[in-house]
This record gives sequence, C-alpha cells and structure tokens, in this order.
Amino acid sequence: MVWSRFDTAGGREAAETILTHCRPRPTALFAVNDFAAIGAMGALRSHGLTVGTDVAVVGFNDTSLAAELPIPLSSVRSPMLDIGRTAVQLLKGVLDGAHVESVKLVPTLCVRESSA
Repeated sequence: MVWSRFDTAGGREAAETILTHCRPRPTALFAVNDFAAIGAMGALRSHGLTVGTDVAVVGFNDTSLAAELPIPLSSVRSPMLDIGRTAVQLLKGVLDGAHVESVKLVPTLCVRESSA
C-alpha cells in the first residue's frame, strides 16, 4: 500500500513509487478515488504499459468522467444519495430520542475497460 493525495498528481506519484520499487510489478492498482486512479493511469502510460491489459486500474466514487476517458475507468460507486437520505433519517431519529441502528449501504463495482 502506498499513501496518495486525492488528486491526479498524488495518484501519479503513488503509481510511480509502486512501479519503481515493487517487484514483481503489480497486475492491478486500486486508487483512493477516481482522480488518483486517473493520475495512476498516466504514470502507467509513461512507463509504456497499457491500462486494462498490462495493469488493471480501479478507482472509487464513479465520477461522471470515469466512463468518458479514452480507456474508461472501472470504479466503485457508492450510493451517495441514499447515504445522505439515510443519514438525515437516522439523525432525525436521534434528535427525536429514538434508538437507531447503524446502516450499511452496498456499493456497486462498475467494470469498464481499465480492468477488463
């Protein structure tokens, strides 16, 4: 695991560290978010590697940009709207004095060319 900032430059730097120091080279990278994954994809390209063929890349958040890249990015989609609605309902319950239980919402993996 390599620490990364949440932007494209951070993703590129983390991927550079992995490509320089990890042997054997990994066959897949999972980034902290889609922007870091996009940066990692740039680093892979700079090393002459093909995303989705030589190294699979997956991001997190499933931003609208992910599906529109030259090599569409696989990404984990969180149910953000449901998370917000559920949080408000739980908070309302707490404020009303009710006992509330923790709720888990299931993410979805959107598989695209970057991990095919």
